[in-house]
Amino acid sequence: MKSVNKFNFYLAIFIGMFDLTIFSTGNSLGQALTTVLLLFSILSDINKVFLKPFFFVISYIVLALLVSLFHGETSYHYSFIIVKTGLILFNAMVISQILILYADKKQISNFVNFIFLIQTISLLLYSNELFQMMRGFFLSARSEHLYENFGDSYWYRDATISNQGYSGYALGALPLVIIAVHNIMKSKFFSIRYFVAVVCCGLGVSIAMLNGRSVFLFIPLYMIYLMLRPKEICLTYKIIPVILIIVSAIIIALTNFDISSNFVLAFFEQKGKSYGIDSVDDLMYNHTILHFDITLFGLGKYLLSDGSAFVRSDIGYYRQMGVGGISLVLFYIFSIWLAVRYVIYRDLSLFILFIILLANFKQEAFNNAMLMYGAFLLAAYWVARDKIEITKK
Repeated sequence: MKSVNKFNFYLAIFIGMFDLTIFSTGNSLGQALTTVLLLFSILSDINKVFLKPFFFVISYIVLALLVSLFHGETSYHYSFIIVKTGLILFNAMVISQILILYADKKQISNFVNFIFLIQTISLLLYSNELFQMMRGFFLSARSEHLYENFGDSYWYRDATISNQGYSGYALGALPLVIIAVHNIMKSKFFSIRYFVAVVCCGLGVSIAMLNGRSVFLFIPLYMIYLMLRPKEICLTYKIIPVILIIVSAIIIALTNFDISSNFVLAFFEQKGKSYGIDSVDDLMYNHTILHFDITLFGLGKYLLSDGSAFVRSDIGYYRQMGVGGISLVLFYIFSIWLAVRYVIYRDLSLFILFIILLANFKQEAFNNAMLMYGAFLLAAYWVARDKIEITKK
């Protein structure tokens, strides 16, 4: 990566992926800072890297203006979210292009390992006041809102250096876990690289599991991936040690930290169709009920006058349709598919799109920076991997 300032580049990814900011300002500031750092990271091929992503962010800005003009004052807040979503997509596309042009799969997997280690350290140092002062400097006012709603009961679900906590972090970790598992499968068995990959992946899954059990979606997702790449099934035995790391990490966490075993282990307690997970029951029986009519252009409503959500559901599609109707959801799906397709070939682009669309059933996934950045990192990783395999042939 001689043509890229590595420090600026990877700092930009970390800031953007975890929606970091400064002085508890809005996390959109972090996305703008990421864009600036990316501009100063690349020393050549600026047009090649930035031109097409630029058209995407312009389309999102135009969409935000149209929504504001059509629906008026009630949609202003969400119009800013649309712009932020476009900025996230722009940054993710630029990052993937730089990685494809100047990096290889080893550098990408090393960065994912680094992310998992940093977030593990963040959990371990949660009770350290000096660390919390440093961490708080980069978090938005969102963290205060979560504390007001949940107190210290679920501190471990928002203990990372990230403005994505709870299920948002767990869902955002999905593409990163896929990269980590693939790195394990491609590493030489019992090599130093293999052991590092196993430990980092195990810790990464454990931290994601403490944030939200949605990370278990990784299992069916990877089974689907193996159906697309059946030759890799014979390498799955290398993943077994990861399970031991996860179990060990969870036992240590439950033993040494104030963490609810009911929350962590509920997935394994079969109680009806939800397998003991109250949030699944809540999603299935409460959040699936719509209290408004679905229209082509929506109602322009996202927040009520008291600041509460107009659509009282975690399902992203419902919230998006409350604002911009079916047309807004279709715009998101089509634009994101085009963006992913720009980076990677058809079958795997559809797989990555499927991850994002699946996550949108649990929360608003299109503006989940961790998920979107991770998805494009995964696309870049696969392109870099296939370059090596073609060269070997």
